[in-house]
Amino acid sequence: MFFSALIAGFFAGFSPFWGLLIIIAYGFRHYQKQNIAYFATFAVSSLLSVFLIAAGKTSLALMDTVWGIGLTALIFFYYLKSTHNYHTAFMYSSGNGVLYGFVRQLLYGQFINDQISESSYQSLEMMKEMFKDNPEFLTLAEQSTQTSVTFFHNHGTAIWFMVIFFALYLGSLWLSARTKTNWNHAAFALPYWSAYLLISAMLFFLIPATRTTGANLLLIILPCFLIQGIAVSFYFWKFTTTSNRFVLFLIISVILLNYILILLLILLGIADLWLQFRQKHQQKLKSM
Repeated sequence: MFFSALIAGFFAGFSPFWGLLIIIAYGFRHYQKQNIAYFATFAVSSLLSVFLIAAGKTSLALMDTVWGIGLTALIFFYYLKSTHNYHTAFMYSSGNGVLYGFVRQLLYGQFINDQISESSYQSLEMMKEMFKDNPEFLTLAEQSTQTSVTFFHNHGTAIWFMVIFFALYLGSLWLSARTKTNWNHAAFALPYWSAYLLISAMLFFLIPATRTTGANLLLIILPCFLIQGIAVSFYFWKFTTTSNRFVLFLIISVILLNYILILLLILLGIADLWLQFRQKHQQKLKSM
């Protein structure tokens, strides 16, 4: 009965993505029933994972588990139960992900960057031993590693948010697929003022002195437009009419692995904010 709580807690200590995804997908009905034993099992399992399995600073892993995963899941469950609206629950819990990502980077940014640098250095040393007879490959590997390290150093807040955001998204789809809590995914739409956030982020990115801040903001905002682009696509593809929502979960999982398709869907989501494709289509249907 509590197997999902054990698994979610096990992953929570070292893989926030899987920990949050699993607890979102399986924990809601226990939240509805106020099943304290279920969440106590998750808490004990996650604490054991933090202290026995997780590498690095224990206080960081503990904060990731309590605030980054636990509180995010509780916010999602609270709004889903009180509003019966996946969009509301998803966006409020994502907001907590942004807030925690900022606090996490503020308190532990230097430690996280040091860990990334050390891991990258060790990986590079191993590659030097393995490919010492291939200097061209080693040069390319060193350049790629340095680029990756710089990216992770500069975008810690956004990276944490994207991990939480997509865990929430896929967990929500999984929850909708396995329960009777219907998510009208094709109706997902950002408020019009989100366009101003996007424009502001782009302006920050274009100014050299604030480029890193702008990049973080874009990496936080653009996934929201990606979801809107997917919603627009499903509205016209009629995928949401299928009774098998697990198929919907699998389709979106595949989409998220295709970088070109992701870019096109982001552009579609941005365009929909101004052009209102679904609204115009509905008006056209009513006039027929």
